[in-house]
Amino acid sequence: MSRPVWQWDESIQRGWDYKSITEVRRYDERMSTFRDAKDEAREILSRLALSPDDVVLEFGTGTGLFAREAAGRCRKVIAIDVSSTMLDYAALQAQGEQIDNIVFVNAGFLTYQHHDAPVAAIVSQMALHHLPDAWKLIALERLSGFLREEGRFYLSDVVYADRVQTDWASVFQRVMDQIDVDGRDEMGTHIREEYSTFDWIIRQMLVRAGFEIEWAEIEGDLLGRYLCRKARA
Repeated sequence: MSRPVWQWDESIQRGWDYKSITEVRRYDERMSTFRDAKDEAREILSRLALSPDDVVLEFGTGTGLFAREAAGRCRKVIAIDVSSTMLDYAALQAQGEQIDNIVFVNAGFLTYQHHDAPVAAIVSQMALHHLPDAWKLIALERLSGFLREEGRFYLSDVVYADRVQTDWASVFQRVMDQIDVDGRDEMGTHIREEYSTFDWIIRQMLVRAGFEIEWAEIEGDLLGRYLCRKARA
């Protein structure tokens, strides 16, 4: 199916782009030096409380680490990303760990087509900011449609605390000053060119899209985490 001329094109990378497996591998190695992604994945999975027969969708799977952790807790993971390079790397990692219950799909929030039964859970980390706010809401409404009643949705992304509205220059500069030199260009590009928004906007979008927020936090003024449940019709 071709994309309508008016629809946002998720295949065009805004911000930092990883065009080769080598670049993705370096990114993966760099991330592992300052965050324990495996521990984060396990924490998310404990919040989702999956059963062995559940199916999970992950939007923006990236290097596939969460998908690989989730694969051991459920029947199937559908790992979705607009970057074919990321998917190639993620598939290689899964193959190396002999994981065979992950399905990799080259698509995005606006283009993924789900033809199976509604799923138990959806996860998206560091991906929704690629969409402008109007398209974020459309994406969240689509995700709600893929979930079974009372299914869970976990969202984490660069989200600005409400106080950033009145103190944005000093907050952004402090963030830049605290980041390792190797990561400053990437963060500067993110703040300047990508579509992160405010906590109050994300909360309203989630509710309008049909979710109930069970738990949420903003860490360090710019990392938002939300655990949601699909509201009953």
